[in-house]
Amino acid sequence: MGDRFIPIRNVSNEFDISFESIRKTISEGTSLRRKSSGSVQRQFMELLSIELFGNKQVASRTFRYGDLKEKSEKSYFDIPTRNSYSLSPISPQSQDLLLRPPKPKRVFPKAPYKVLDAPYLEDDFYLNLLSWGRSNILAVGLASSVYLWSANSGKVVKLHDFGEANNVTSVLWTGIGTNIAVGTDSGFIHIWDTECTKPIRSLRGHSKRVAALASNGNTLTSGGKDEMLAHHDLRQSECYLKVKGHDQEICGLQWESNLGQLASGGNDNKLVVWDYRTTRPLHTFLEHSAAVKAIGWSPHQRGILASGGGTVDRSLMIHNTLTGKLQNRLDTGSQVCNLAWSKTSNEIVTTHGYAKNQVSLWKYPTLSNVVNLTGHTNRVLHLSMSPDGQSIVTGAGDETLRFWKLFNKKPKQESSLIR
Repeated sequence: MGDRFIPIRNVSNEFDISFESIRKTISEGTSLRRKSSGSVQRQFMELLSIELFGNKQVASRTFRYGDLKEKSEKSYFDIPTRNSYSLSPISPQSQDLLLRPPKPKRVFPKAPYKVLDAPYLEDDFYLNLLSWGRSNILAVGLASSVYLWSANSGKVVKLHDFGEANNVTSVLWTGIGTNIAVGTDSGFIHIWDTECTKPIRSLRGHSKRVAALASNGNTLTSGGKDEMLAHHDLRQSECYLKVKGHDQEICGLQWESNLGQLASGGNDNKLVVWDYRTTRPLHTFLEHSAAVKAIGWSPHQRGILASGGGTVDRSLMIHNTLTGKLQNRLDTGSQVCNLAWSKTSNEIVTTHGYAKNQVSLWKYPTLSNVVNLTGHTNRVLHLSMSPDGQSIVTGAGDETLRFWKLFNKKPKQESSLIR
């Protein structure tokens, strides 16, 4: 008589499968409940997991050296802190879970905390007319003038009027002291000291209007309607390098200082990445089907570049410039006019035109929608973030500036115990 076949079963795996089945059953039964009960349900599932199968979390490695090995409870002395002496019906791990203070619920604004009139703010998709500087002063280009608004005092100063036939097409704080760069219809870029309210120099690099500016140390890069990229040394009057960047107007520019990479977007639907050591493109991404103005580098992960397309495209895309590959894409359902990464969380804020005219927040890397903010009555073309990273300001064709607090303060990094 032959031996009976007795299958070898992994008990731990069976428990895991059973628990997953329980979890699915509970989830299906509570799917119609309020969304607010989600955190309670997650806590319940974690508690159930601990009680059924024990705490699988890895023990702390603080002040430990070498591999952590599980020790049997029998190897310890018979002390009252052991589970067998506990008067509680649940384990110490479950008690710790239940005693944890609840995480504060994130509240998003239903309306901007401040609204300012911005008469003559251009309703032109290709221009970049807002820049919030490190000194907490917002620069705004209105028609042919540049205005400075202090977020600390609320004071408004008219920096300069460049003349009726020479409208402001881009503004940018250079990052050097209190200097600001102003691009104009004439193709000139004017550098001003805002503290003294005096011009420093004028830079010539384009034959047509300058719609985009980006700075990297002493280097100021400009993009124009003449399809050229121009690199300027802020200490000199002449540009030191010009490159044919696109086949139509350049409307988006962003430097990634750590990698020495520059991203440019244009009305030719191209997103191009340049290396500062060469005049040839490092990558040319062709996935967008409309103008690419919205560009932003992740401050949390090297080489991660977000971009948004115009009316026909409507996509938010994530590229990895270290691999040259498209990482993710999402149809936002509306023209993407501008974007910025949060300085304090892994999130991207986008502003939109046709047809929703809203401000949206997305979670990276899933690109799941966090919240949508409405208030503007025309496409939201302009965007800038406060120096502390908590607030954004948006500008639209409805000639208003709206201030929204979206993010929390950056958490303080705990000092190391080992010095």
